[in-house]
Amino acid sequence: MKKFLSALIASLAAALIVGPVLFGATGAYASDPVTLGKDRITDESNVLGDNRATAEQAIENLYDETHVELFVAFVDQFTNPTDAEQWANTVAEENNLGPNDVLLAVATRGRAFYLSVDSAGPVSTTLAGRIEQYKIQPALREDDWAGAVVSAAAGIAEAANGESISYGATETPSEETTNPVGAIFGLLFIGSVIWLVVVLRHRSKLRKLDRTRSNGEQPWPTPSGQPHSAPEAPIDIASLERDAATALVAADDAIRTSDQELSFAVAQYGEPMTGAFSAAVASAKGLVAEAFRLRQLLDDNIPDTDAQIIDWNRGILSLCAQADAVLDAEAATFAELRSIEKNPGAELNRVRDLLPSLRVRVTSTEGAIAGIRERFAPSLLVPIEDNANQAQLRVELIQTALDEAATRLASGDNANVAVCIRVAEDAASQALGLCDAVHQLGIDLEQVRDSVGSAINALDSELIDARLMQANPQQSAVISDIVSSATATVQRVRQALTLGGVNPYIELEQIQQAAGQVAKVLEVTRGNQANHARQLASAEHEIASASAQLSATQNFISARVGAVGTESRTRFFEASRKLDEAKTLMPENPDAAFGIAQSASSLANQAMALASADVGVFQQDIDQEASGVDTGISGLSATQLAGAFLGGILVKQGRQTFDDSPPREPASRQRRESQPYREAPAPRRSQSQRTSPSFGGSGGSTGGGRSRRGGGRF
Repeated sequence: MKKFLSALIASLAAALIVGPVLFGATGAYASDPVTLGKDRITDESNVLGDNRATAEQAIENLYDETHVELFVAFVDQFTNPTDAEQWANTVAEENNLGPNDVLLAVATRGRAFYLSVDSAGPVSTTLAGRIEQYKIQPALREDDWAGAVVSAAAGIAEAANGESISYGATETPSEETTNPVGAIFGLLFIGSVIWLVVVLRHRSKLRKLDRTRSNGEQPWPTPSGQPHSAPEAPIDIASLERDAATALVAADDAIRTSDQELSFAVAQYGEPMTGAFSAAVASAKGLVAEAFRLRQLLDDNIPDTDAQIIDWNRGILSLCAQADAVLDAEAATFAELRSIEKNPGAELNRVRDLLPSLRVRVTSTEGAIAGIRERFAPSLLVPIEDNANQAQLRVELIQTALDEAATRLASGDNANVAVCIRVAEDAASQALGLCDAVHQLGIDLEQVRDSVGSAINALDSELIDARLMQANPQQSAVISDIVSSATATVQRVRQALTLGGVNPYIELEQIQQAAGQVAKVLEVTRGNQANHARQLASAEHEIASASAQLSATQNFISARVGAVGTESRTRFFEASRKLDEAKTLMPENPDAAFGIAQSASSLANQAMALASADVGVFQQDIDQEASGVDTGISGLSATQLAGAFLGGILVKQGRQTFDDSPPREPASRQRRESQPYREAPAPRRSQSQRTSPSFGGSGGSTGGGRSRRGGGRF
């Protein structure tokens, strides 16, 4: 809500005050890597103001408590390099920061940041990612610059002291206004409008429930179709949230597995014989998508009442149960169709024949990753940098599982032959998906880079028209700075595209921003048709960019479903929903589509960051935990088993960890009760099992260096 109010105030102020366009305000200042002085805060953007002392005290307290030195750099834009990670690490290296030194770099106008830590120091790279996500980013999103420093210091202290990173930024008071009379009149007007909008927004949200709760009914039926009866005893909301989150992950996993099994069946028997199963999966997907939409309502920044929390979590449970029922209704028929036990020898040979081509694909994927690394920014490799290694582990798993299947076949144990073949089959599918994801990312990044080139060409054409207007003395003062800034942006981005390590998403965003400023100058002189065409082109570029980011996130999650929790999946589904909305709106309202596509991109990035953090926690101790698990497949190494668990090929049933200790949440999800997101991902599970077949519902389950992927936009 605070962010919503800030945006509203900003838009009202823009409507009431003569803006910087009329006065020829220039763009943000570019900043090369800075030299740190004896003061631990470098504030080239002058954003701290009177709150600088608060930030400095937090840094001092951190050092007194942990002997960790926090340095902070606020600049307008990162340049030479433009990538946040590279810029921050360059500053750290050029200023000789040691293992106990941490650098927080923030581009205040570029809306990017990075926390640079030394892997040999007290803050691990994984914990640094959590500090960014849980501590720094929430404050930066509110433009609470000092709060970001204070929160970073608090997170570093928690990490250095061996504590889990709690969620929540520490707010700092904003500076007082210097014109009390103007402030009073301004606040009276703005406050009245804010009050009206907030009331209407809140009432609108409540009406969504009220329309479905007439006559005392609940909005979502139980799986039997009957409405929920009113509770007679107090409800344990925390337990309800945990159950809903666990059911949501389990249902999503069931759909992914069923979809994969369905693809095998379609390949073997054709679409006519598998039509009913395809319809069941599609129906279940729709139900789970709606459940994720409810989860997003719980996760957003709008406060929810206890009644809403209860209703929406019940809705999630009900929708997941309905999705399970839809899949389970077809499970028996599907099992009969896909019965490997009928001809295990032929099935064994069929899967074995996949191995030679898979080995070739893994080798080519290693080269493809190297090619992407040469051409694009390191941060863009996050979704795929481990794909070749993971694909190789799946190939090794295939060989081990097939060897075990051959042994079982010789002894007449056809049932376990089928289990081994299905493990190998799933591993083959996932290995292929991991390789495909790399090649698809390369294609998507090149297409976004091409979009940048197209956007530059369009902006060049508009700058010609703008310069003609600039020749008019009456208009020159209005547009000269805009033309100069846009021209400089074009020159810089065009140069960046010729070099390695470019981030085309950032470059496209900057060209779009410059084009938007030029378009405001030109729109009064050209017709509606020309303005619509320009908006349409911008929306197309933004939708293509969002689609590429969403595709990379989807591929990352799909290959690592054993580790990724509820929150990442929720952001992904919401991003998908917004992208579909943008595509629908684009023909008639490209300007609105552009904004919605930007929101989809932001959500996709959030989903990727959350999924990456989940995987980081999962991999911290998975090798050791997996070493003692009996899968029934002899010869599996700990790394092969870890990869199988990471990809969800082997599912650990139950609510315990590998060592049968009491249930616990992964470290990446341990947060204070006051947190705005109520994350409760499916806990890790013991006893690895692989059902045969796996089409169907979730079964009622309650189920020393500074290089690091992280940072991001805010």
